[in-house]
Amino acid sequence: QQQQQQQAQQQQQQQQAAWAAQQRGGMAAMAQQQQAQSAQQQMMAQEYQRRQLEEQRKRAEQQRMEELKRRQEEMARRQEEERRHREALLQQQRVEQAASLNIRRVVQKLLAVRKDGFEALQRELVEVLTQELPTCGSQGERMKQEAELGLSRAKERLRREEEQRLELEKRRKEAAEKAQELLKELQGYVVVAEESSKTLATEVEPVASKDSDKPEQSLEELEAKAAAVEGVAVEVKTKLKVCTDFVFQHGTWMRASDTPTPPAAGQEPEATNGEKLSFAKLLGRINEITKSTDSALLASKLAKEKATRKAVAKKKQNAIEGVFARYDADRDGHLSKREVQGYAKGEFDFAVPAAVLDAIWSSMVGAAKGVKKCQFQKLKVRLGVAREKVKDDKRKAVRLEKERKIAEEKESLEGKLKEAVGEVEGIETKAQEADKAAEAANTKGPGTLAAELQRCADEVDEAIKVGRESVTAVKKSLETLKEECSADNKAWLASEEQKLAFKLAPSDVRLHKAAAVIARVRDEIKRRGAEEIADLERRTLAALRYHGSQNDMIGEQLFEAIDTAKDGKIDESEWLAFFRTCKRAPKKEPKQDAADAKDGEDAKADSKEAEKAEEEALTEEELSRVLAYLESEVAGEEDALPKERFLQFVQHFMKVANESVMTSGASIKDSTTLRRLDLGEVVEVLQGPVEEETVKVLRVRARAVKDKLEGWITLSGNQGTTFLAEGGGVFKVVSETVLTERFAVDAAAVATEPASRKPFCERKLKVGEIVDVREWSRLEEATGLQRMRCRCRLDGALGWVTVVGNSGQVFLQLQ
Repeated sequence: QQQQQQQAQQQQQQQQAAWAAQQRGGMAAMAQQQQAQSAQQQMMAQEYQRRQLEEQRKRAEQQRMEELKRRQEEMARRQEEERRHREALLQQQRVEQAASLNIRRVVQKLLAVRKDGFEALQRELVEVLTQELPTCGSQGERMKQEAELGLSRAKERLRREEEQRLELEKRRKEAAEKAQELLKELQGYVVVAEESSKTLATEVEPVASKDSDKPEQSLEELEAKAAAVEGVAVEVKTKLKVCTDFVFQHGTWMRASDTPTPPAAGQEPEATNGEKLSFAKLLGRINEITKSTDSALLASKLAKEKATRKAVAKKKQNAIEGVFARYDADRDGHLSKREVQGYAKGEFDFAVPAAVLDAIWSSMVGAAKGVKKCQFQKLKVRLGVAREKVKDDKRKAVRLEKERKIAEEKESLEGKLKEAVGEVEGIETKAQEADKAAEAANTKGPGTLAAELQRCADEVDEAIKVGRESVTAVKKSLETLKEECSADNKAWLASEEQKLAFKLAPSDVRLHKAAAVIARVRDEIKRRGAEEIADLERRTLAALRYHGSQNDMIGEQLFEAIDTAKDGKIDESEWLAFFRTCKRAPKKEPKQDAADAKDGEDAKADSKEAEKAEEEALTEEELSRVLAYLESEVAGEEDALPKERFLQFVQHFMKVANESVMTSGASIKDSTTLRRLDLGEVVEVLQGPVEEETVKVLRVRARAVKDKLEGWITLSGNQGTTFLAEGGGVFKVVSETVLTERFAVDAAAVATEPASRKPFCERKLKVGEIVDVREWSRLEEATGLQRMRCRCRLDGALGWVTVVGNSGQVFLQLQ
């Protein structure tokens, strides 16, 4: 502010000086000198003031720094005092916590103390309270309350434990008394069972006795005694069941008698009473009775079985002795050779060879009179061996004969298998040829016609058919061999069949591969055929439309020009005759440019134009193919194109490319607007194009597909804007739908519609497929569906599809 004041003063002085100089006039030099002195004084005054201000600033800065230092020292002193105070508090808290922890430790022990250690722990609690309570500080009262609460809880817990112990001891005594009562009752049942067991032992002793001094018992006596033993055993088991049922019912109570009662604290264990019954000992006695009963029954059973076996053996021995006696005609106790021959013939229907009989006699009889009774069993064995040897010789002869027949059959089979191997090699050659032909058909270029591909595919199919028939014949011949083959050669034939099947497998694989390739080729044939017929349709339509435009004809007039017989249909002769005489579009010459030299691209473009102009000329074969294709879409057996189908074929549809209007007349100036045309809307061209005279644009008379309104539309403006473009009869599948043969979906309505002459296969149209309109969509009343007749470009299939569902779902969209 001082500087500003000084500057203001200087300005004022300068103004005064200037005014004075002006007033004085000639005193200019003096005024300048005074002005210079005044300026010098002002500068000196300003320098003095600046120095004064600088000194004041330095003094103020020094005072500020001293004040800041004093405040920092004061802050440090206060922080140190606070730190010491906190440390003192923490130390005090540690001491109090340690004292509290010591008291709580004793209280926790007191909560889990037993009765015998309660008094000692109570004294320890008093001591720790006396020692630590003064140092607890603010927690002293709380620690005292916790100690008193813990002491009271410990006393209460010990009181409850004592009551529980007394109650448990009372229950144990009651259980022991009840167990003794039950054991006494069980002991009575056991004693009765033991008495019965002793009776059983007495009864079984004479049955199982092995004393040789006693007379041998008969089988009947043993059976009677064994029956008596079994009766007593049933009685013992019945009494044992009473014991076991009693144990099962009261076992839990009786086991308490064997459980020792723990003595109370400070008491001696109870003295064992010698008269006390033991449940375990009674169970042992029951088990002993069970074992003795089972042993007695087993001994009785074994003795009975032994006696039975002995009786059976004795019976067999008597039977053998009876046979010996029957053939011992002279009753001398020996069998002579004649008697041995009679025995073998009578018992085994076996004539003993003399050599065998001599061998038996030399080894068994020697100098004796004949075969003794003790040698009769050995004689039977020797005769059995001889009989088996004779049977072995017969079996050997049968086996050798069988082996001979098997060898002959195997030789015959080997010859037939060689023939089959030759057939397999021929099949392999045919399969290779079919495979190569299929690959050749599959690799034919885009320029190959569908008919040529069809011929190749038919040839390959025929080769595959022959190969598969040969494979079937070989397999059938093998099956015949298996049926005629004997069981002995089946295993060998099966191994040979596996070898043959291994050789046949590559041929089968090749045939399947060729079939798969031809399947793909046939798909390609369908695609190319559809493309070819579409191209032929386009060229045919172009020729018909050019002829119509040159002769001012539309659909019906064209039909009348072709149908010379006037029978409402076009046959092949009328069709071909028309195209022989119809007007054709002139061939386009390659463009010439005199100013610019033609480069390579111009030459290529001109050659394409020339090719396109030349392809417009249709051969009679191509025209016949188009006619047959159009006739195939018509129901019925008549080989002619009806008027309705021809008019559908020559319909000319165009699509609105830019928003335009439909007017009432060909002249734009003198006509009125009927309505605006929406972008993408389809119209059918009925007449034209004709040139409008005022603005010089091409106009056509057309009918809107949407509402059937007829009027005139401009094709393109004089500024180059295209309003109508070719197309409008092509749709794209946007959601899968089904191609059906008839318009109606309802089964009852389907039965009334005529079927096409061409076989139809219902299929799904996949998303992205392109179809050409044959009949525009109309409402199917029964279902509320919008249905359209179309032809698929993929395979040429003709049928009806749903364009819009009854819920508004769109299946096909206009391209």
